[in-house]
Amino acid sequence: MVNLVNLGSVALDTVKTPFGEVKETIGGSGVYFSLGASFFTKPGLISVVGRDFPKTCLNLLEKKGVCLKGVRFSEKKTLRWHAYYEYDMNEAHTVKLEAEVFEDFGLDIPEDYRDAKYVFLGNIDPEIQIEMLEGMKNPKFSVLDSMNYWIEKKRSKVLKAIGMVDMLLLNEAEI
Repeated sequence: MVNLVNLGSVALDTVKTPFGEVKETIGGSGVYFSLGASFFTKPGLISVVGRDFPKTCLNLLEKKGVCLKGVRFSEKKTLRWHAYYEYDMNEAHTVKLEAEVFEDFGLDIPEDYRDAKYVFLGNIDPEIQIEMLEGMKNPKFSVLDSMNYWIEKKRSKVLKAIGMVDMLLLNEAEI
């Protein structure tokens, strides 16, 4: 049984820092939160990926005990985030966000996820975060993560989502 549900992005990230650059590496809060949580519980992931997403990553998540029944597949390209960091690694500068895959998302919470005691809302469109919270039965504790991109683009929705959770995660540049 899944007692922790993670709504998060599954992405291919291209990130440049003063120390180097990676292109199309596995990214997204859905991936990293699920992997971390899998050390302590059996998390359920809700996300969407394109058909171009590496199956090896999905296999790794399953091998680590992550339930993927909430992951949907789209014919569109997987979410891609292009960003850079300067020496202040607290602040990401989004160059481009290719999020067309979310046009096909249509949040569909598996029935057995709805009773989960714990909910983590990863860094994702706040409208989807709100819809997720409204679809849960009675979580004991919920956490929301956001970032400067959403705070700037959809501030009123971010504020609404914040009012619906128990804990908020932001770094100092996002406050």
